[in-house]
Amino acid sequence: EKFLYGEYGELPIATKEEIGRTVDYVAGRNRYVGYLISNVSYSMKNIKVGLDCSNGSSWQIAKSVFDALGAETHVINNAPDGTNINTNCGSTHIEVLQKYVIENGLDVGFAYDGDADRCLAIDENGNLRFTKVSRGTGEIKGFLWKEIFKKQLGVTEEYFNNKL
Repeated sequence: EKFLYGEYGELPIATKEEIGRTVDYVAGRNRYVGYLISNVSYSMKNIKVGLDCSNGSSWQIAKSVFDALGAETHVINNAPDGTNINTNCGSTHIEVLQKYVIENGLDVGFAYDGDADRCLAIDENGNLRFTKVSRGTGEIKGFLWKEIFKKQLGVTEEYFNNKL
């Protein structure tokens, strides 16, 4: 209030080293992970998943979810320091995950933005499979089903294109 009424003077401006901190709310995180896992009714056993967490809010949650579903999970950009969020990583720099997925022979990759409200998915060849959040979780589930069926049951992409 003192600032609003001109009684405070100049507000100090934080420098880069003084900006950013995290507080880990473990109970809330664990409940959220449990909720996400409960919405999936299939195993991701034998699926190699690459995650780019953009040094953002998905860094502790995404890997936990995919691990719990049985995936072999590989993660990059999961060391937030309060200032490196989205820095040359995540969904705004999809080329980083594309290279990582191809070089490591992974089946799928997901790149989140810093606050994890957007996610891009790529296939084993680094091709973008969908790019709009508005297309929603239904498309993510469909993409994952195809990848799981291809890997675990040997079902081909042609089958999906002609039968589904």
